[in-house]
Amino acid sequence: MSTTDNAPAISKRSFTCPHCGAFAGQHWFHVHIREVHSNGGIPPSQGDLVRVAHTSNSDQVYIAYATKMLHARLSFMAPEPLAAGRTYELFNSAVSRCGSCDKIALWVGDKLVFPESPLRPAAPLEVPEALRADYDEAAKVLPHSAKASAALSRRCLQTLLRDKGYKQHNLGNAIQALLDANTLPSGLAEIVDAIRNVGNFAAHAMKDTNTGAILDVEPAEAEWNLEVLEGLFDHFYVGPAKNAKRLQALNTKLNQGGKPAVKS
Repeated sequence: MSTTDNAPAISKRSFTCPHCGAFAGQHWFHVHIREVHSNGGIPPSQGDLVRVAHTSNSDQVYIAYATKMLHARLSFMAPEPLAAGRTYELFNSAVSRCGSCDKIALWVGDKLVFPESPLRPAAPLEVPEALRADYDEAAKVLPHSAKASAALSRRCLQTLLRDKGYKQHNLGNAIQALLDANTLPSGLAEIVDAIRNVGNFAAHAMKDTNTGAILDVEPAEAEWNLEVLEGLFDHFYVGPAKNAKRLQALNTKLNQGGKPAVKS
């Protein structure tokens, strides 16, 4: 089954959790709201919550409640069937709870509104942390700002190239140096080469010289940058890591059989 098939959706009993990343069964709930009566009919302020959370003689239940609210955590509370205040079902909304991590997701119609779910899976763990952070942020902000996403992905690309020894100041020159090295598979080389055309570097020189600048983007530029990064991640980090594990497993078997190890 493909990653897309496992993506969160309102019509599924199981999907990849947007919190923990596990493919797990989901328990669905209706959403009910209750009229606020305490504190003059308004929710508690941040100051109120801080005072409760840091007052030693406060009830432990209220301390836990205040702490969760301060950290903006959506979670289940014990039911209060006799609580004062009118209760309503919130129409066209639902909550799913992950069977793996127990965290909840909030849906309006068929759209996941909490937590924000990027359109792409997170960068593989084999990728260096700094690159993963930029890539994941670029994927997360893409639905909201293609400009910001493209700026982050350009910076991520330049960081990757420098990590691999291509330290040219201009991104376009670093891309050309990578292509000139003739180390990429032909298909990957073609999509890397297209970055400069898709991003129209000729018309937007800042994309070449100041990769982190938030500038106007060409159609599909932000998405293309992420596609290229995925291919480069697989080539430079994921593939070699998998091959190293295979070689290690093979050498373990050879060693057990009294045979010489295969050199990498």
